[in-house]
Amino acid sequence: MSDKITKFLRKLSSRELDKISKIKDKITINNLNGMNVKKLSGHANLYRVRIGRIRIIFENIDKDTNSIKKIDFRDDKTYRDF
Repeated sequence: MSDKITKFLRKLSSRELDKISKIKDKITINNLNGMNVKKLSGHANLYRVRIGRIRIIFENIDKDTNSIKKIDFRDDKTYRDF
């Protein structure tokens, strides 16, 4: 996990951190049932999961594995790096 993701997770309340951690684990094993997942336009394998005001951007590596690229609050710069 990148330093930016770790730094962001430290800012969250314990309730938000628990929720994000469970969802993060589900994303890495490609268990996306019941999540608000949307493919990012203009990218072959990038997707986002929306959890309230927080966005998790991940890359689909293969059928069973995903790699989390970014976790951040939704703002004007959320999708700009991709």
